Parts: sequence; structure tokens; C-alpha cells
Amino acid sequence: MRENQCSGDALFRSLLSVTSFTQIQDEMLTPLARIVGATSGVFVQFLGLPYGGDAIGQFREIGCGRHTLDEYVEGLYALDPMVQPGLQWLSSEGGPAAAAIGLLSDIEDWRDRREYRRFLERLEIADVLAIGMQVRTVLGPQCVCLGFHRGHGHQPFDERDLRALRGYIPALQPVISNLVHHETAQKAGVLLDTIAMVANAPEYLVLDEDLRVRHASQDALARLGLDAGNSRSGKIRENTFGELRMQLLGSLKDNPRTESITLSRMNGSTDPNAEISVNVKTLHWLDGSNALLLTLNRACGSRGFEMACREFELSGRERDVALAACRGLQNAAIARRLGITARTVENHLRSIYAKLGVSSRSQMIAQLLKLN
Repeated sequence: MRENQCSGDALFRSLLSVTSFTQIQDEMLTPLARIVGATSGVFVQFLGLPYGGDAIGQFREIGCGRHTLDEYVEGLYALDPMVQPGLQWLSSEGGPAAAAIGLLSDIEDWRDRREYRRFLERLEIADVLAIGMQVRTVLGPQCVCLGFHRGHGHQPFDERDLRALRGYIPALQPVISNLVHHETAQKAGVLLDTIAMVANAPEYLVLDEDLRVRHASQDALARLGLDAGNSRSGKIRENTFGELRMQLLGSLKDNPRTESITLSRMNGSTDPNAEISVNVKTLHWLDGSNALLLTLNRACGSRGFEMACREFELSGRERDVALAACRGLQNAAIARRLGITARTVENHLRSIYAKLGVSSRSQMIAQLLKLN
């Protein structure tokens, strides 16, 4: 009894140590298979698709040989009676159900599925014990199945094996949920970062309830002085983001439904990008907490524009003039904004036209913004 207790404690520690899919075989499938006397086992992640249907995500196996399971992964799983409830849940609107555990031998008509039965026979699988767990994520529902097998010549699984495996479900559920949500968070982060780099994508920040930045596009971080250089030099408290937080606190205190704020030019800057209009939207997370999605007005001086300025070797002052022109300012307004004469603005524009190989203001704007 004491030996079994020690073995159980070690298995719990093994399960709770799993923090990545690469540990599934050694730290989850192998010790659980040993507990129930299985000759092989699989871990299969089923993904719900936004247009209906399902697909295979992560897949791990022990004792089967991955190449022998390709047929299952490529679609035969749809005939597996053990995973049918989970696949049906993927297309439902219901919340997560309790983990399900069962035996293939308890499904009376499974032998009628000839293709599936022949598949098991080729793998020399005589009996299956499976656990199914469901998780809803921001990228869609998922169902994770752990299947354990015994071959011909072995005793079939029985109620004792079910009880033994059921005792580890309290450890399995949080571990599986954490794996799925961690993977989803990584994918969502990559998607957000990629979308933020697409032409005309908004510059954005996501702030938590304490107004800390939880996610952001690189352009937004740079405009608010939160890029890596400022962060490492300790200048964050003196930058535009500090002003943004102060205005947010004031606006939200007066009106919790604030939808927009405007940041005035900072520290006497003459850069038109220093005046920032910010749209504010409240997000409601699945865990009941809230966040703020801030989208900044699209700046002509963003990455594409800056790339164009470098491409055509515009000087710093030419860049300022071109930026103001792209924002719709006429020569007199540009002169006032930059503190120079209208004639100087005209001279800069002629120089810009020559470098770009254009002959008009509209052609210049089109040429500079085509990379945006």
C-alpha cells in the first residue's frame, strides 16, 4: 500500500511538471500507460474550425509508431466512437463538460465500423481506454483525448483500470488546460504582431485594469516612447505614455464609458505626430476581468513612410515638410507649424520632388505612402 502511495505521488508530480507538449510522451503518456498496463498510448488535440468541422492539432504517441497512425490523423478519427462526443461538442455552443472516461468495449456497435476496426487490427490493438477533456479558447474550442491500448493476448481493461485512471483526472485537467491556453496565447500574440505590421493596420495597445500594457503593436510603443531603448534607459515616466495614463485616469473617472481622448503636443514639440487621437474601447475577458483597447490615429510618419524617406534619402527637414504635406497641410500652415518661411517650404518641396522623380504634390504623397 505504501509503495502504491509513493508511486501515485511520483506520478502526480510527473503530471504537474508538464509545461510543454514536448513533455507529453515522457511525463504523461508513459507513466499513465504503466499505471493501467497499456501497451501503447496517444495524445490527440482536436480543434474546432470557425466554419464548422474539426482538425488535428498536437499529436503525440508511445508504442505505436507515428507513421502507422497517419491514416487516423488524416481523417479516420471521425469513425472512432471514443471521440465522437468530443467532436460533437466542438460544433456546439455549450460550455465545457466534465472530463469523460470510458472503454471501447462498452460501445456495443463499434465493431460495425469496419474501417476503424480493421485499422485497430493492423495496429494489433484489442482494447482502448480513453479520457476526453474540453477547453474553450479565444481561438476556438478544443477537445483533448488521451487513449491507452492493450494488444491481443492481454486482458481487456476493466473497472479497476477506469478507477485508477480517473483518480488522476484532477491533475490532468489543469495541466491540459494550461497547455492549451499557453499555446493559444502564443498563437494569438503572433497573429496580433503580424496583423499590426500589415498595411494600414491601426496602432494599438491593450491595457489591463491597472493600465499596464499587456499587448501592443511596435509602432504604438514607439510613438508613446515605450520602445526598448526608452524602457532600458528608464525614461518611461517622462514620456507620452505617462501623459496618456494620466488623461485616461481622469477621463475614466469622469466618464467610465469614455470613447476617445486627445493627447496634445508634448514638451513643445513641433512634430505633428506628437498630437495623438486615441480611441478607447472596453474589452471583457472570458475570466470576467476587463481591459482597454486603445487605437491610435494612423500617422503618416509610421514605418512605411519612414522607409520611403530613407529610400529616397530625404533630409530631416525634408521629411518634416513631407510629413506635414501628407497630413493635408498647405504650405503656409506647414511654415507656421515648423517655424520656417513659406518660401523655404517651397524650396524643400522642389528638392523632394526631384529626389522622388515627381512633379506634383499628389504624386509626392502617393509615392511616399505607397509603402504604407
